[in-house]
Amino acid sequence: LISVYLLRNSVAGVAIMLVLVLGIRHSFFHSVTETHQAVVYIILLFAWLYYSPGIRQKGLRIFIHLAIAVLIMLLCYFAHPVSLFPVLFIIGFRILDKKDWRNYSLYALAIITLLLFTLKFLTTEEQSYEGLIFSSFSGSMDSARDFFGLYSFRYFLKRIGGQYLFIVIMALATGIYYLYRKAWLKLAYFILAGGGFFVITVLTYAMGDSDMAMERAFMPLGIFIIIPFVNDFIRGYGKPDLPSYAFVVIALLVSLGGDHQNRRYLPGEAGVYR
Repeated sequence: LISVYLLRNSVAGVAIMLVLVLGIRHSFFHSVTETHQAVVYIILLFAWLYYSPGIRQKGLRIFIHLAIAVLIMLLCYFAHPVSLFPVLFIIGFRILDKKDWRNYSLYALAIITLLLFTLKFLTTEEQSYEGLIFSSFSGSMDSARDFFGLYSFRYFLKRIGGQYLFIVIMALATGIYYLYRKAWLKLAYFILAGGGFFVITVLTYAMGDSDMAMERAFMPLGIFIIIPFVNDFIRGYGKPDLPSYAFVVIALLVSLGGDHQNRRYLPGEAGVYR
């Protein structure tokens, strides 16, 4: 509501809906997870970076914009360490999208983000939840040789035709759109950022986990795909057209329907499934 009505960013509103729904099959159990909170904060940051406070004095306007951006980044920081990568992606995407190469406040935000998460890495206890995530990634580098055989990679690959179908379609559509528009810099950034996060996720969860935990781990990948898709492909650098929004509605409805193939009936109990 803040993103759409206060910051007037419909892209953020649609992105929040899609990221929280697409690729998710255990949403009931996710109501209190830190990853979902981080996702919403990250997209709120995206909306804020595109918003300009109505303050005439330039210095004060820049200061307020930077200060509130840092506050939102702190929400991301305290929500989940995985937010480091999407936050950096959002900042870089904002620079590319608006060709705002000389907006030094955005570079300052990127540096602040790196400093915050460096602090997180150095101060996190090894046996804590976040410490185990960091150690999992560090220890998984030896598994990189068998990347395509890792459980996490096979988990995602097995679900490309179902759970992650719309995510894959959006990624392909966005990539083709960038090719068509000859937006080479955006295309390279889109592939490297999204692909890099996918590789990091696969290596971090190389040993696998429950389906609920695995889909939560891949959930932030949606930010790297859905925001460029909605911001560029749907809007098409102009007014959005009906077929594009129809695709979003269909994707949401199909995903809300759930994955019936994963439901197994209990023997002797007709109509009861788990």
